[in-house]
Amino acid sequence: MTAPLLLAAAPLRSTHNVANAQRPTSVRVSADNDAFNFWVPPWARPDEEYTSGVRGSLEYQGPLKWWPWTRVGRDTSGTSTHTFSLGQDIYTNPVAYDPKLLARYRPGTYRPNSAWLFLEAAQRDSSGDVWTELSIAVGVVGRPALGEQMQRFFHSLAPEFNRNLDWHRQLPFEPGFITRYMRSDRVYGFGEGTRVSGTLATEVSGALGTILTEATGGATAGMDWHIGSVPDTHMPIHLALSVGVKGHLIARDELLDGTLFSASESVKRNAFVYDDNAAITLRVGPFAAHYRATRETRRYQDQFDPPRWGTLAVEWRIVR
Repeated sequence: MTAPLLLAAAPLRSTHNVANAQRPTSVRVSADNDAFNFWVPPWARPDEEYTSGVRGSLEYQGPLKWWPWTRVGRDTSGTSTHTFSLGQDIYTNPVAYDPKLLARYRPGTYRPNSAWLFLEAAQRDSSGDVWTELSIAVGVVGRPALGEQMQRFFHSLAPEFNRNLDWHRQLPFEPGFITRYMRSDRVYGFGEGTRVSGTLATEVSGALGTILTEATGGATAGMDWHIGSVPDTHMPIHLALSVGVKGHLIARDELLDGTLFSASESVKRNAFVYDDNAAITLRVGPFAAHYRATRETRRYQDQFDPPRWGTLAVEWRIVR
């Protein structure tokens, strides 16, 4: 479910310097969790459905040398970066948390527990008001995806705010992949290079794979304020706000439809899902902190509550 987190930063220019190309230019870590719904008291925050998503990424300057996309289908007049990421998404059945749901449970009513553990490589090309990204993620679902172990670890950090876990029902092991193409176009902007600037951008994307196959479309509006600089340094301070909406037309979601090559539980998935979000980013020189609140419509027919979660992320752009 999760998509790559994009913190506000200008793309880095590609170079033919092999030494620099092999060193990362930024490090990013992000986490999705309904525990980050800070507008809800800690004891009332849900811990079900989309339970957690974590990702760590290293970004490098220039295109991927071995990537077929580097040779065909891309605008070579702009700038390029490529990213390697390790991530995990965890989804849990709500039955273990609510006796009322357990009383009405029947096979196919609520999703089975599942996790998706993956490695991803991506290349982004930017030219003028357009950027594109092509990525491929490969990984596993089932017990090797370590969903139970990760959830138990985080619950052990604050047991008084967490509920019982039950991982007896989860998807069986299966390898999988997702390929994704995204394109974003800036359709309106003002104040570029000034103290206050803004932009409106559209985004379309398509995913194809055993884990997820979907088409999406949406838009994001944002504003950026140059607040000033850190005293006695040349590090600028920026505050950015954004809101976005996106629709998903889904043909396959393995975490709801069940594994492809073996029998497993499944639910009646909805073909169309809508989500919206609001985000704030504070950037001080090469460092950035980001928070985003997201809400989504129900992904399957008997889903008890529509998902709500928050995202926390940090980024360090390595200055040379």
